[in-house]
Amino acid sequence: MMGGDKFSTMDPAKKAEHCKKQSAIVKQHWQVRSKEAQASKTANIWQERSTQSKNKIAQKISNTLLSKSETTREETLVKYRHTVSLRPTIICPHCGKSGTNIANMNRYHFDRCLQNPNMLPRKPRPQLTCPHCGKVTDPGNFKLYHGEKCKLATSDNLIS
Repeated sequence: MMGGDKFSTMDPAKKAEHCKKQSAIVKQHWQVRSKEAQASKTANIWQERSTQSKNKIAQKISNTLLSKSETTREETLVKYRHTVSLRPTIICPHCGKSGTNIANMNRYHFDRCLQNPNMLPRKPRPQLTCPHCGKVTDPGNFKLYHGEKCKLATSDNLIS
């Protein structure tokens, strides 16, 4: 016979015996694993603790869970909105744009405001012209959509 696996060609009696052997091996493996888990360090530490210390730990856990569940989502949102409304409004001295997030205004807007006279000049990106469609683009778009990949390019232009 050609093809197939050993189970499809195996005698049903042998197949049942093989499956029993495999399940016994798997059961033995998991029994060893569970014994190792019971003997682990964390299990021993928890078993060595007194009932009084176990109760204290359980009480601390339940107290923290209760304190977290007391504040509802709406209360949290009201607190957040209240703190946002207390933020001072910052106004750009160059263009007059206003915002409440001082970190973003300082980090992004003030240094890059186009009306800032102290701003360093930006380097203009080189512009390339596609020979097939005549479109002027930056190098990134030229590489992706123009030149040899231009939709107006014909096979005659590519060969020559």
